[in-house]
Parts: sequence; C-alpha cells; structure tokens
Amino acid sequence: MSITEKAKKLITDSTDILTDNVITLGNQYGYIAYTSNTSAAWRESIVGVSKGLNTLLSSDKVHTIDPNIRMELNDWDEEITAYFSDRAIVHQKRAIELYMYTGLLKHYRQAYITLIQSLDASHDDINWLISLIHGYFDRGEAITCYEYQKLSSNSNRELEEIKRSHREVLNNKNQLLSIIESIDQPLFGVDNQGYIRHANGLGHKILSLQSLEGDNQNYWDMNLDDKQFNVNKLIPDFNTISDSDKTNKHLYNIVNIHGTPYELYFYKYKGMVRYRDEHDSIIVMLREISSLVPYENQLESERQKRFAEKQEIIQVLGDILENRSDETGLHVRRVACVASKLGMLYGLSHEEVTTIYTASPLHDVGKIAVPDAILNKAGRLTKQEFEVVKKHSEVGRNLLQGSDSHLMQMACIIAHEHHEKWDGNGYPCGKAGEEIHIFARIVAIADVFDALLSKRPYKNAWAKEEVLQEFIDQKGKHFDPELTQLLIDNFEELAHLHKEANEFNLPQIHQLHAINYAA
Repeated sequence: MSITEKAKKLITDSTDILTDNVITLGNQYGYIAYTSNTSAAWRESIVGVSKGLNTLLSSDKVHTIDPNIRMELNDWDEEITAYFSDRAIVHQKRAIELYMYTGLLKHYRQAYITLIQSLDASHDDINWLISLIHGYFDRGEAITCYEYQKLSSNSNRELEEIKRSHREVLNNKNQLLSIIESIDQPLFGVDNQGYIRHANGLGHKILSLQSLEGDNQNYWDMNLDDKQFNVNKLIPDFNTISDSDKTNKHLYNIVNIHGTPYELYFYKYKGMVRYRDEHDSIIVMLREISSLVPYENQLESERQKRFAEKQEIIQVLGDILENRSDETGLHVRRVACVASKLGMLYGLSHEEVTTIYTASPLHDVGKIAVPDAILNKAGRLTKQEFEVVKKHSEVGRNLLQGSDSHLMQMACIIAHEHHEKWDGNGYPCGKAGEEIHIFARIVAIADVFDALLSKRPYKNAWAKEEVLQEFIDQKGKHFDPELTQLLIDNFEELAHLHKEANEFNLPQIHQLHAINYAA
C-alpha cells in the first residue's frame, strides 16, 4: 500500500480520535469557550477537513504540489479547499472574530500532525506528509483570511440594510399589534404543547390577568411564558384539535369557558413564528355565542321535525305499495326494523342506520309496474311471469334515480340491488360480493327473513328452525357471509324484533348542534 493510501486510511479511520484531540486542545487553550457546538458538530467539522485532505492525497500531482503559501490561491483545486471557504463564510456571518477561527485551525493542524506521526512509515515519508499537512492548513488559513476580507467589505452596507429592515419590521409589528388589539374577540398565541404564549386584551381578561379598564396597552407584546397557562384548562379537546395536520385552515368547535359557550376558530401555521421546540405556532380565536343558543336550538328542532316528516312519508308510501298486494303492510316495517338492527350489529354509524331504516321501505317500489294478476297470484309463478316480476328492480331504480337527496339515492341503490346475490347469481346485474352495496346486502337478508317467517298467499310461514337452517345453507351463496353470521348469532333477538315490529320505532338521529352541549 502506498504512503498516500496509508495516510488516507488512517485519517478516515481516526475521525473520532481527531475530534477528541481538537476539542481537548481547544479547551486547553481557551479557543472553544466561545462556541456551543456539540461533539457531533465538531465531528462533522473534522469530516469536512479530512475530506479535503484526502482529496489532496488522492491527486495525481500530490508529489509535485508545492505546499508553500507563496502559491496563488487558485493553484489548488477548489474541491481540496472548499471546506475552508465554506466555513469562513459561515463563521464570518456568525460574527466570530478572525483570530478566534484561525486559532482553532491551529489546533486542527496539530491534531492531524500528531496523528500522522503515529503512522507506520519511513522518516522521510512522515516528514513529507507533515509538510503536506502544513501546506494544506496554510492554504486553508489564507482562504479564510481572503473570505473574511471579502465579506467585511460589504459589512457596512449590509449593516445599514439590516437597520432599515429592522425599522420596517418594528413598524409592521406595531401595526400588527394595533390590529390584534382592535379585534373584539379573545385571541391567543399558543405553542404546540398548549401553552399560551401571547394574548390580546380580551384574552388577558378571560385569563383574569387584567381588568382592562381605561387601558391602551399592547397586551400581545407581553410574554406569558412565566405564567405557564395551558389552553387545555380552557379547552379540554385542544390536544385533539392541535394534532390535526390541517394548516392555514380554521377548525370549528364549540367550547364552554367559565359557563359561557364560544365558537373556537383555530389557525395552525407552518413557517410562522415558531414556539417551543420548533413546533408550529397556533392562533386561537374565540367568539361568544350565548345569544345564538335559542336560535340554533330552534333551527335544529325544525330540522328534526322535517326529517321525521320525510320518514313518515316514505313509510306510508311503502305501506301503500305493499297493501296493493295481499301481503300485510307490516312487511316494509318489519324489513326496516330487521335491516336497521342488522346494520347496528354490523357497526354502521347512527346516521347510516337511520338512512337504511328510512330508505328500505321503498325497496320494492318497482312492483308498481307489476300487474295485480301476477303480484297476487296464489300459486307458483311461471317462468314468463317471474321475468316480469324481476323487472321491478330496474323499474325501482328508474323511479328513484336523479334525486339530489342522499336518502333517495340510497333508496335507489337498495331498490336496484336487493335481489343481487353474494355469489353473483342474482339479478338484475349479476353483481357479486362487495360489488353489492352494503345497504342492499343488509336489506336482502331482512327481506328474505321476513318473507320466510311470514304467511303469504302462496305459502305458510316457516318455522324458526327452518328459517335458521336456510340462512346457514345460504351463507356465502345468496347472502353476505359476515352479515349472515350476525343474523345466525342473534337469531332469537331478530326473530323477536320481527314479531314485535309494529311496536318498534328507531330513535331519531340526534345531530343537535354542539352548542347545546356547550350551553
């Protein structure tokens, strides 16, 4: 292995040793006292110096390079000396004095010379390498001085620019503070851990810090770090809100503070002034809404009344359609009852369960196009008659489609798909598995469940044991296996519910405005 390869390997393998030596020497002579760099930062610096030195050792011209400082600055490749140039710019901008930085470079130089002296090589090779290291650091110091001088020539102009910018910032800050104090709502500046760092006058009032009588003070400019106010004491759900990844958008909540309801407007900014541990800053604004409570409650009451009326209209329409046949009008009620219960067992939301309860009575609306003679036939239908009956799914979809109402859209899907089968052998489209909407899969089970347990013109009611066995047999064939298992596991409860369907009323979906809970 050549002497340059030996030296490069030793330098590369000795990063930690070099780091410790530089820190020790710097502390010993007082040159590191001015910096707060961590060991990792010093190590990174050593890596940069070593990279340039190894690049020099890898040069084809390394044995012919004259390391004397008399050479012009551009005589060495930029890749070799780039570290010194970059660090000089950084240190000068940090207002670190030139003599301090060049003093540190002396300790870097000594650490590398001490390392090379430990290399297993001839006396001449060691001396040559030491001469090369001296030349490397001489060049580094020259570049450092050059960069400092170049940057300092612009310092006066930059200082004036900084002063001008500072005056603009101060002026803009005063304007901002004036705007903040003019806002007639409580306003808080909060860090990501929930600590209130700033508050306008009304915010201070809520925090019971000031009386605010005859006062024009800029409260927002007062730092509240020492007060250790945490917004979670005012807003219990704040952590949930602050964990949102939404930025530059307000999140709406209703909160109760000291017995008074407020609307909460929550703004989360990236890149704004950051608080504590570089977390995003958060602006919270509150708007008292106690005067709105009666109006909100009245509106919600009207909304629920309209929803109940819509439910009743659909229910009556379903009854009318069923009474056209010899089947009891309770069929649609029983289907709605069983379907909604099955939906609850499946884990549908309250809103989804209410939708399926309200929409399912229209599942057979398409039968309006089936002639009475076929609809009320006492015996088995012929193949041609069954084909006529099958068309009611398409007719139902055609009657219900096109509405902007979510409820009617779901009724349309149920009417169209409730005769599809899990294995794809149903009608009208031959859909299979999860291609069939979950509402239609639920209503399909409830429809057959009622049909089997009820007496019809062409058959007697089946015994419960026979019905249970039929669903066991059709699990994964006619019906969704997961839903079917829920029916099997809860068979007695659903059978009782089916029997008492005329007494069953699904609770109204309660979407009362959150203001009710805050009031």
